Amino acid sequence: MRRLIKRRRGPSPGDYKNGYILLRQPFFFKGGDRVPSPGDRSPNIVHLEGGQTVELSANCLWAFLLWVLWCALHSTMIAKRLTDYLRRRLGNHYRFYRLFFNIVAFVTLIPLVLYSISIKQAPIFRWEGPLVIVKYLLLVTSIGLFVAGARHYSLAQFLGIRQVKTGRINPGLSEYETFDTSGILSAMRHPWYTAGIMILWARDLSLSALLNNIVISAYFVIGAILEERKLLSEFGERYQEYQRNVSMFIPYKWFEAKVTRAR
Repeated sequence: MRRLIKRRRGPSPGDYKNGYILLRQPFFFKGGDRVPSPGDRSPNIVHLEGGQTVELSANCLWAFLLWVLWCALHSTMIAKRLTDYLRRRLGNHYRFYRLFFNIVAFVTLIPLVLYSISIKQAPIFRWEGPLVIVKYLLLVTSIGLFVAGARHYSLAQFLGIRQVKTGRINPGLSEYETFDTSGILSAMRHPWYTAGIMILWARDLSLSALLNNIVISAYFVIGAILEERKLLSEFGERYQEYQRNVSMFIPYKWFEAKVTRAR
């Protein structure tokens, strides 16, 4: 190859760094002189710093697309416009909808998770060295948020069992016909969504996992927004005031209030 380049260019005017001559003295191969691509070359290669390469495989793309479809289906099923329509059409039978929604979500989620786990790729990011501390802080914090949230959320309400038994539909997850603002809910409005996002990112990331995490994290944010639309419709100014005083995911307003009182 080097002999072919020298023959095309002629004598070199100096000692150039690799690639510099191509910019200063371009040349073109004839059809018969071109070097063929290696037989194992893949067009779906992502080049990372340090020379590492990761292949964007068909399985990776399928998993990404399936997660997008699952999240879109899940969000559509809880959209206020659809649930209001179903409530009018189904009448008393609407009390079964939350249970039906959870069954559909679970049945479609399990094969998608198993398919995503089956995709084997080298990680492009590892929690190594001092970052291991950050990883375990995220995991411990997420567990704490799940436990703290469970003290204020009704599992029967979340699953849809309470709605079936009583026929009453509460837009929130508390047991009562209102929304709870005590405990962890006085610091952040969505502790479970926050915990879910933390768990997603507290693991080593392959290219497939990175793409899937972006989709699922976006889904958590969209799900929180859709949930709050229902609460705003139900509780109006009371919930608007709660939004003004309490942060959605990161409890910075709670910290600001603590610092202000400490002064």
